[in-house]
Amino acid sequence: MTRAMQPVRLVFPVQTPRRSAIVQWLVGQGPWRHQAIGFAVLLLALGALATTAWHALDLHRALRIERTAQAARSAAMQAATRSVASTPSRAQAAAWNQALHALNLPWPALLDTLEQHTPSEVALVAIESDPARGRIRLQVEGRTLDGLLAYAAALRSVAPLDEVTVLRHETRARESMQPIRLTLDISLARASSGGLR
Repeated sequence: MTRAMQPVRLVFPVQTPRRSAIVQWLVGQGPWRHQAIGFAVLLLALGALATTAWHALDLHRALRIERTAQAARSAAMQAATRSVASTPSRAQAAAWNQALHALNLPWPALLDTLEQHTPSEVALVAIESDPARGRIRLQVEGRTLDGLLAYAAALRSVAPLDEVTVLRHETRARESMQPIRLTLDISLARASSGGLR
């Protein structure tokens, strides 16, 4: 008797790779999974908000420090400006007035007059002004004392010059031609000196 063979059913288990708990949690389903994802997103949002708030607070502190420093610099500049803009001392005022008087002398007219009335044998060496007294000092050189004295006498009759005084004379013996140098003190007429007296 032969028996018929019955088919044998072989069942092979399907092997799936093992997943970690996190992967199973992410792939899995269930209401608790959605709540956990929402909670994680909420934590991330709170962390981002806290970081932004910390940066804003840090920026606010830096701005406050900068404003304080700017206010201090501004106060220092205003104090410096006030001290500079304060009333000058008497010596400063006198120096400023002297400079203004020197600038207000009728220099073009004075120099034109001296140029017109200075002969070729006389050389102008220096001109100094004393505007507070309305005077100028000339140093002139020439070959003869008589020519220089004649020049000083001629200047007495020139319109903007009021009074001419010889202060000193010297002979320059060390130089080859031995010129004579005169120092003249000249008073300017009140109209030409601009009322400097």
